[in-house]
Amino acid sequence: MLCYACGNELSEQDYCTACGADVGRYKKIIYMSCRLYNEGLDKARVRDLTGAVACLKQSIKLYRKNIDARNLLGLVYYELGEVTEALVEWVISSNQREEKNLAVDLLARVQSERQSLETLGRTARKYNLALGYAEQESYDLAVIQLKRILQINPRYVRARKLLALLYLRAGDHERVRVECNRCLQIDNGDTLARRYLREAQNALMPTDQQTRRRNERGPQRVVIGNETVIRPPKPSISEGLIPVGTAVAGAALGIAACWFLIMPTRIDRVQQAARQEITAVSEESDAKSVRIKNLEQETSVLSQQISSMEADAAVVEEKVDSPVGNALMRAITAYLTDPDDIPSVRECMMNVSSDSPELKENEIVRRLYEEFMSIAGGEIAESCYQEGIAAYQNDDDARAILMLKKAVEFDPKSEEALYYLASSYERDGRLEEAKDAYERVISEFPESSHAKDAQNALAELNSNEV
Repeated sequence: MLCYACGNELSEQDYCTACGADVGRYKKIIYMSCRLYNEGLDKARVRDLTGAVACLKQSIKLYRKNIDARNLLGLVYYELGEVTEALVEWVISSNQREEKNLAVDLLARVQSERQSLETLGRTARKYNLALGYAEQESYDLAVIQLKRILQINPRYVRARKLLALLYLRAGDHERVRVECNRCLQIDNGDTLARRYLREAQNALMPTDQQTRRRNERGPQRVVIGNETVIRPPKPSISEGLIPVGTAVAGAALGIAACWFLIMPTRIDRVQQAARQEITAVSEESDAKSVRIKNLEQETSVLSQQISSMEADAAVVEEKVDSPVGNALMRAITAYLTDPDDIPSVRECMMNVSSDSPELKENEIVRRLYEEFMSIAGGEIAESCYQEGIAAYQNDDDARAILMLKKAVEFDPKSEEALYYLASSYERDGRLEEAKDAYERVISEFPESSHAKDAQNALAELNSNEV
């Protein structure tokens, strides 16, 4: 344990032997933080994740530099399906200590599965959408949205509890029981899931009043000394006075009661099966309605953008006659003809540069370029990146520089394209351009996985010059 004032190793004394600072309370705080971490670890091992989160958050609150507690808290969040909260804890941990830190490996492993990470990140937005549906009393849409979330991330406990609550409101207690049991399999310390489960079990449990009355009137065991005497049940007055005619009438009534009790039960079963089938059809219909509505909205937005592009293209075609304008027109025409033919669009855009004087001087061409980039820029940049990476792997540095430079131009947020562009510059001997690209990686993406590699490469280039 190090002194908070001077950083020297502390002894068993309540003061620092180097600077004399009072470290008695400081030691107690750190010991308490470690104790809470151990309690959180024990709870996590028995899958009491809710209790583990409470202990670990308190541990970090006492001592913010408790790296082990923060890393474990991120793991617990990830197990509960809270991917965003887990990444926050791991990023903070990696910033506090970069060497020999499990959070760095966890972040690298999660970021390597970029598609899966983006998919899990969308579940939080979809959960907020489902919560909004529930608040607006659109319960069917909320259930459909939550089912989609759980198909993507089955361990998202928060979404599963909301789904159980909606089932509980609808009176579908069997589904409530199933969802709550799945929640408790992930986190057996979730009190809210246990509460929902108890409500569902109470609703499903039959009444035992008749059984209790039957037991009260049954034989009674009485202990007299060392012997146990069984007393027969006391017959009621009415049982001894029932005449034969009344017994026959009772039997007839019993037969009639059985008939009228059996038939409603069968009718209820048929009606319940019909209701379940109607519910399934209704859910499928609602899902299709939501999908159609979303597609209609997307189609409307795209139609507006395409109409705007076509109008601007007509103006450009009439007023602009230049290499950049013509190349941009060819790219737009190719995209409108076949939006999936990105390679053809990319070839047309190879002669269009964002630094072109025409884009700076001609407002119409610039606005058309910006709108086209907002629609197809990401796809064109991805196509350029894939082509550039293939050339980079085949040691074709000239082609790699050309395509990766275009990828960065069309998508400035592509850290991977910028890093491999810098590496291509370095392999091609263009060291000044390589340095500039490495510095951009470090300054624009300081928390990325390539920032550290860029720092090492830049340091090596500088050392070779010296």
